[in-house]
Amino acid sequence: MHWVDGGETTLDNLVLLCRSHHRVVHERRFPSPKP
Repeated sequence: MHWVDGGETTLDNLVLLCRSHHRVVHERRFPSPKP
């Protein structure tokens, strides 16, 4: 869950993405895993 949507900012939920996949995630076309 994105920080702006109430998600936490911790080392456990960081992910390294290339530029194109970073854009896909932020345009909400790629679901983030649920804890």
